[in-house]
Amino acid sequence: ARRMKNMTDSYGSKQEIVVHDLCSGHGLTGMLFVACNPPRPPLFESLRTILVDHKEPRSHSVLRDCISEICPWVSKDTVQFM
Repeated sequence: ARRMKNMTDSYGSKQEIVVHDLCSGHGLTGMLFVACNPPRPPLFESLRTILVDHKEPRSHSVLRDCISEICPWVSKDTVQFM
């Protein structure tokens, strides 16, 4: 994981944490990390997980949709498959 400070506008900045989950399979580990860490300003405003594997399995989107029913901050914006 790495913490990045991105400028949002001339008034302030936003803290963003980006986690790269390598050899992620369907991405459960990365999705659980996002699910267990909802946005908590001022500590961080955004948490993203980038899942990296050869291909995106069909189970990935089904699993993300199931988790997002309980944790709505888990979405296509916060969990990305590459």
